[in-house]
Amino acid sequence: MDTITKQKEEFIFRSKLPDIDIPKGLPLHSYVFENFSKYPSKPCLINGVNGDVYTYADVELTARRAASGLNKLGIQQGDVIMLILPSSPEFVLAFLGASHRGAITTAAILSPLLQS
Repeated sequence: MDTITKQKEEFIFRSKLPDIDIPKGLPLHSYVFENFSKYPSKPCLINGVNGDVYTYADVELTARRAASGLNKLGIQQGDVIMLILPSSPEFVLAFLGASHRGAITTAAILSPLLQS
């Protein structure tokens, strides 16, 4: 094993929880919202900074609105977009919106230390 491979392996952190099986080809938003009708008023996202709670209904509706906005910008299925946001509910909403649109998302998470 070469040094570069060994260095990469040292930075892999795995959850102690079992892996989540997402069927191949199933879009992320479909997986996230597959049981939506059972839990529309249950918390889906909680903003740790201010305590705001977003229900599954809130998240699903806002993700669809984000997808509509991406459509208005001309983003098509298969297009690649970059999200440059802090780790926040807004990041999740934009990411799920892109999934609804069929876009491929790459991300650059802003560090709270760099925000002003």
